[in-house]
Amino acid sequence: MTLMQRRLFMSFFIVLFMMVAPVVVLFAKGYRFNLENGIFIYSGSVTIKSWPRDIEIYLDGERQTNKHYNVLNDAYTINGIKPGTYSLACKKEGYTAWRKQIDVHSGVSTEFWNVLLFPKENIRESNTFQASNIEQFFLSPRNPEEIVYFATGKEEKIETNKEQSAEEDSGQGAAQTNQIYLLDTEEEENSLLYSTQKYSFLEERENIEWNASNESVLFPLKNDKGEKTYLLAELKKDEIEKTFVLNNIFNQQPEAEKTEKPESAPDAGEEIEVETEGNEKIKKVRWMFNKKDELIILTQNHNLYHFDYKNPEDKTLISENVSGFDFAGNEIYYTQLPNNIVWQVSQNDLENKTQITNSRFLPENYKDKFISLTVYDEYRLFIKTETGKGLLFNKNPEKNETQRLETSSKITDVQFSDDGKKLLLWNSHEVWYRMLRDWKIQPKRESGEKIILTRFSSPVKNVQWMENYENIIFTVDKTIKSSEADPRDHLNMVDISKAETEFQEKDVIYNKNNQKLYYLGENALTSELLISKIGFLGF
Repeated sequence: MTLMQRRLFMSFFIVLFMMVAPVVVLFAKGYRFNLENGIFIYSGSVTIKSWPRDIEIYLDGERQTNKHYNVLNDAYTINGIKPGTYSLACKKEGYTAWRKQIDVHSGVSTEFWNVLLFPKENIRESNTFQASNIEQFFLSPRNPEEIVYFATGKEEKIETNKEQSAEEDSGQGAAQTNQIYLLDTEEEENSLLYSTQKYSFLEERENIEWNASNESVLFPLKNDKGEKTYLLAELKKDEIEKTFVLNNIFNQQPEAEKTEKPESAPDAGEEIEVETEGNEKIKKVRWMFNKKDELIILTQNHNLYHFDYKNPEDKTLISENVSGFDFAGNEIYYTQLPNNIVWQVSQNDLENKTQITNSRFLPENYKDKFISLTVYDEYRLFIKTETGKGLLFNKNPEKNETQRLETSSKITDVQFSDDGKKLLLWNSHEVWYRMLRDWKIQPKRESGEKIILTRFSSPVKNVQWMENYENIIFTVDKTIKSSEADPRDHLNMVDISKAETEFQEKDVIYNKNNQKLYYLGENALTSELLISKIGFLGF
């Protein structure tokens, strides 16, 4: 090759390098050439964190094979997308699909951190536990696979201890037997905890209460007069060692306690009762935080007490004229009539109280005697009246702002998200949530914003957050549904399961601890795994 030829070749590659290098650099920085306009455009990207992780991603129907997995945030990223509007779809065989119309912007990643695909019924891990006449069921804090359920048996005479049998059978024929069971859904072991003809179950399905050590349980029942009665049971593994009627222990006088308290512990299932006069009927009971024997009790007379059932004489009146209470952290919150001002008191100092709301919280025409108080902390709380009116107190100390919002429609119930930034609300036909704090992660939302999730002509029941607080579960008629909370484009809503009969309130519970859905069907309790657990760094 001559010298001239070598110089020509060298010149050619220098020119080629000078032409290609800027293009490569621009491409690496995210720029793409637009043939229509003949210019370079700064591209965007899409980031998706999903369950299950191994999904197929489509943009405008074209499968994306150049997705990159980021181990640190457990998400896929697709780079080099020209700005514009796209149809984004996430799919996996055997799972429900997820779709949205999205906008991609220059130099910005459009992010979706809670894409949830549900396994279809034919591949879903499912177990059905046959049991007759299940009335109610409850999750156990001792073990995520453990369930407590109430069941009604046939009318018959039962034998427990002699005193109880004589009292229940005197002057009566056969009676309906009500039973409480402990079910280990993993081992499929069913243990009868308690059986009675004296007490029946509450229609309103009040939740059972476990103490801090998970060794004692409060069962809300009713006696033959229809009065609410709390049975306090001390458990050892899967058996009841002792039972007490809390109402009677609470109302006994110190003198009566000294003379009538049994010298030895009763047999398992035996109820300790003390007849007294002038009883205060119990309205609501909660175990005291991390105290295994202490409770907070609200009576029908609007008195709020701190009570140690092991030492009945140690009963402290916290406040009078109380209409409702709740716990948050290690604090007790209660509302006081007539204006329902909210007060705060610490479990370690029951005498010193802090006023949370500084004026009349409920409207002047409020006539209810008791309210339902739901508290996240001293800055965020919700009051629901017996007639379904709802009022939100939301104070943001960082912005020095306080919101007091009255709901325009009747409220069934509410639920705070775990981080306190969202409040889920619902009534018979509508579900929505309200932002309590600014949400700076996509999709960005502002404090005070109200986002409607769904409306149905049929009654909506069993509404609850899932663990990411960006998806909910609820029921309509015979169907269990889920909806996302991402307001961009449309809300992805899917049917999870269907039953032969219509679901009633508290027939469906999602357990965030094991990602299983539990629901009552025809004489059966079913569990279904909705989300398989993912380990550290997604492995």
